[in-house]
Amino acid sequence: MVINGVNMVIAEIDGLFYTIRALRPFLNRRCGSIIITAAKNENSGFSCDILESYIKGLTISLSKSLNDANINVNAIIYENVEGVGTHVADATRQLASNSSSFMTGQIIRL
Repeated sequence: MVINGVNMVIAEIDGLFYTIRALRPFLNRRCGSIIITAAKNENSGFSCDILESYIKGLTISLSKSLNDANINVNAIIYENVEGVGTHVADATRQLASNSSSFMTGQIIRL
C-alpha cells in the first residue's frame, strides 16, 4: 500500500517540477504570480505529508529566487471536500490580485 502511495507522490512531484520548468521562459518577465494548488485527501496519510513538504519547500525556494523579478510564488493546500472549490477560487483570485502583491512564499491551508 505504501509503495502505491509513494509512486503517486513521485508522479505528483514530477508533474509539478516539469510544469514549472516549462514555464521558465515566461518567468523572465517582470511582475506576476505563481500559485501552486494541491488537494489533500483525508485517507492519503504519509504520502500526502511528503507532497505537502515538497510544495512548501518549492514555494519558499521559488519565492526567494524570483523575488528580484517581482514574481510572487504562493501555494494553496486544501482538503478535498465538497464545496471547497469556491474557496480555492476566491483564494487564488486574491493571491493573483494587485492587493496581494506583497505576499510571497506563503502556504495557505483551506
